[in-house]
Amino acid sequence: MRDTGSVLPIAAILALAVGVAWWLFSDTERPLHTSAVGLSGLEMWLEAEEVPIVTLRGLPIEAERVGLRVLPLYDTDLFRRFEAPEDRVAYMKTGTELDIDQYIANTKIERAPTLVVAPKWMRAMRHLGVAHETLLLPLTDVERPLRQLDLDVAPMERPSTHLVEVSAGDGTVTLYAPQMFAPALAPTCQSLIGDRRGHLLVACDRRDGPVWILSDPGFLNNHGLSLGENGVVAARVLADLAGDGVVFVDTVPDLVLEPEPPAEPRNWSDLARFFAYPFSLLWLGAAAALGILLWRGGLRTTPPVRLFLDGLGASKAVSITAKARLLRRTGHDVPVLAGHVEARLAWLDAVLHGRGVPGEAPRTRLLRRLRRHAPERAEAFDRAASAALTAATTASPGELTALARTFETETQKVLDELGRPTRER
Repeated sequence: MRDTGSVLPIAAILALAVGVAWWLFSDTERPLHTSAVGLSGLEMWLEAEEVPIVTLRGLPIEAERVGLRVLPLYDTDLFRRFEAPEDRVAYMKTGTELDIDQYIANTKIERAPTLVVAPKWMRAMRHLGVAHETLLLPLTDVERPLRQLDLDVAPMERPSTHLVEVSAGDGTVTLYAPQMFAPALAPTCQSLIGDRRGHLLVACDRRDGPVWILSDPGFLNNHGLSLGENGVVAARVLADLAGDGVVFVDTVPDLVLEPEPPAEPRNWSDLARFFAYPFSLLWLGAAAALGILLWRGGLRTTPPVRLFLDGLGASKAVSITAKARLLRRTGHDVPVLAGHVEARLAWLDAVLHGRGVPGEAPRTRLLRRLRRHAPERAEAFDRAASAALTAATTASPGELTALARTFETETQKVLDELGRPTRER
């Protein structure tokens, strides 16, 4: 049997190599903010610790509310726009994850109290999700953006120990592959967290106010926030720096906090500009138009217009016409024909027998009289009326027109036959 003890380590190494190669040469990327080097965990942790924090949600943020802006630098050269190398390995070794202009970054620092976080890791760290010393940026790339912002407080150093604990008041900060400022700081800077080995957090004075610089992002990012007491210490330190304001984690390459213009007192004289030229022409025109309307409205040049000259009769006729037109346009031709036939029967009954004659229905009374005087005419008239009143719903417009014409012909013959007497004896 083969020695399984020697096969398992080889298989593990091969699996790790395949995984690393897949991450290096695949196009899959984790979002920066939620990756190991991002700060989404810091935002959630500060909210859980009830530290006032504001995030970008598509709404403007008032600059006066911000007590501390956390500005992580994911750019190793603020004077040049990042151009991705064609070689995949060279691309993974770059450190510019979020291209930001030097003017934009400097303006951010000027407009709000800012904590600048220095870069540390290559792009491969985010893709692999593994923190290893071989993935650290060269110190020249780390120091360059700080120098470009006039924040060259001290050279960067990396102690040889893999894990370092730095005292921070009542707690300690744990750093993996630490990155710290040298013990000798610039005269305008003082250490807030550090020891004889170096400094993690320093405060410096600038002409536009104080600024804080964090040498190692592992104190705040998703990778290092859970180490030791980092989360507790970070919440306390950021709350102290923010004072009465809120903490704003700024991870966008644009200016999102616009300075508020000074409020100017308002008075009634400010409205005078709306009555000056050329607005005065508009006001004169509006006044002239109003005068003409009032004058014309006060004079009557013609009698009131009557919509209907014959009272209710015209209104009823208009109503009937509108109803017939509506039925016709909606495809209800058969009801229109039936209504027309019934109206003609009522009219014919009124012509032959007079209006308001009580008793039988108009059609019954007409047929009874016709059968006495002209039985053949009565049968023809009855057939025409029945055909028109009982037309099929699937009848075409041509068929309905033919039924209507036949009924009108028979109606005329009835009038000729009976001679239009006024009342039956």
